[in-house]
Amino acid sequence: MSFDGFCMHALGHSGESQDEKTESKSIMNAPSVRVTYIGGPTCLLEFGGVRLLTDPTFDPGGSEYDSGPVTLRKLAGPAVSPKELGSFDYVLLSHDHHSDNLDQAGRKALANATTVVTTNEGAQRLGANSVGVTDWQSVDFRTSDGRTLRIVATPARHGPEGLSRGAVTGFALFFEDASEHVIYVSGDTVWYEGVAEVARRFNVQVAVLHLGAARVPEVGPFHLTMTALEAVEAARAFKNAVIVPIHFEDWAHFSEGRAEVKKAFANAEMERRLLWPERGRPTSINPQSEVEMPDLSSALGQSLAQILKRPEITIEHLVPILRELAPDVFAEDQQLVSNDGFFRNELKSVETEIKYEGYLQQQQRAIERMKKAEQRTIPEWFDYKSVSGLSREMQETLIRIRPRTLGHASRIPGVTPAAVSLVNVYIEIQAKRRQKALAV
Repeated sequence: MSFDGFCMHALGHSGESQDEKTESKSIMNAPSVRVTYIGGPTCLLEFGGVRLLTDPTFDPGGSEYDSGPVTLRKLAGPAVSPKELGSFDYVLLSHDHHSDNLDQAGRKALANATTVVTTNEGAQRLGANSVGVTDWQSVDFRTSDGRTLRIVATPARHGPEGLSRGAVTGFALFFEDASEHVIYVSGDTVWYEGVAEVARRFNVQVAVLHLGAARVPEVGPFHLTMTALEAVEAARAFKNAVIVPIHFEDWAHFSEGRAEVKKAFANAEMERRLLWPERGRPTSINPQSEVEMPDLSSALGQSLAQILKRPEITIEHLVPILRELAPDVFAEDQQLVSNDGFFRNELKSVETEIKYEGYLQQQQRAIERMKKAEQRTIPEWFDYKSVSGLSREMQETLIRIRPRTLGHASRIPGVTPAAVSLVNVYIEIQAKRRQKALAV
């Protein structure tokens, strides 16, 4: 039996006496940080004497932004104006090409920063004081007290796989002499493997997550930023982090708000992990505060798999139990204990399968819905070039092959489920446009 197979079998074992073996431990020991929530994706992070502004948006409520077939509508203005905000050192700009992440007043505010850290594409468009970074690339800044602040670009995917929404980045920041204390700003992204990799690489203690499940009908029916359920999955991955939700309000295209986030975390018994900063007022996160694991005496009679689904429990906590259940397995394969990389990867594969079961089932249901639409015919007049969000390469592939149905399109190599969903939506959009044109 493989190690992961053994773990899956052993995790069905009852944990009746294991509460005595699991010690309470701290899951957060972060350095001081202050967060001032300004609105939308904009907040001021004060970290070790450095002031960092995220995705500046300072236009008033009621503003509208047209971009091709898409119009974004801003519902509320900032809680703090640029003048009231005062000086800041750096801007963390997840992307410059969507107005809900950089509006007109926010664009003017960029000049007040020493450096704007953003995507390579964004830096090319902005010029001036901007610096472009790609996934896992870092830039260092010397602070006034002689320390080095390191900002690392992290992966972000602004929607489903295969959807072209332009380059987006997240950020992990820490001081070089205290790299175990990391602040993570997700940028506009869904939950996917790239974000999970951030959790594996860094000990994130404050996670600022862009939520709201943004949906733009002209782009497709899917969400473009994290849903509340995906935020729960992220919180499970960033197991030591305080979760700070932002970018879930102030814009018309959000399909989920504070209520949905609170409900999802309450259902997961993770409400205490959330920090809701008051608009316009600095909120401190105390580095000395500790969040301890709950007493596992209530877990008597539960299987280890059920215990592992608890957000504060990781599979590493259960290794002593697994070793006791099957000492021969551990004794026969010394690589389990001598090779940390192998050990961690095998354990994490089991943990992922169990903890993310709900998310994986959600994705499977989405696939099933797509199967029902496979028989839909793609009209001969359908114009792939007008489908916003399809990459040029995918457009050329579909134009060359001209699939007869959505099912046919889904079986073309390189055509993603997200692309098929876009085509499905745009069949309706283009049909309505044709009807209006004929009626004139």
